[in-house]
Amino acid sequence: MEVLLGYFNLTLIFQLVIFLILMFLLTRLLFRPILRVIQRREELISGGKGQAESFSAQAKELMERYQAGLAEAKKRALEEWERLRAEGLATEAQTIKGANEEGQRMLAEVKQALQVESGKAREYLRQQTELISSEIAVKLLGRQVH
Repeated sequence: MEVLLGYFNLTLIFQLVIFLILMFLLTRLLFRPILRVIQRREELISGGKGQAESFSAQAKELMERYQAGLAEAKKRALEEWERLRAEGLATEAQTIKGANEEGQRMLAEVKQALQVESGKAREYLRQQTELISSEIAVKLLGRQVH
């Protein structure tokens, strides 16, 4: 039994030494390189996340500036449209006023010309009336009337 116990102790120590050597070798050759690769990958991922967040913030800022610029352009366009509309209305009112004045002037000219022509026609009709009445009197009376 003692021999068996000595053999067991020696095997146990031998296995323990092999285990420790194997752990040392695996740690040096396998675990540390794998842990370095995993750590590098995590650093790249976190760096990529940071870069993605930075790009996202830049994109958001650019979008906000674009929206602000677009709103400003719409505001300026509306103001310009209102200004042009007001100019158009003023021009329209001025044109209508000019047309009304021209129409009034032409109407006054026509009225004046009509009065002149009416006066001439009355004078002509008065002369014709005198002439015709003289002729009627001559035909009825048979003699000249003064």
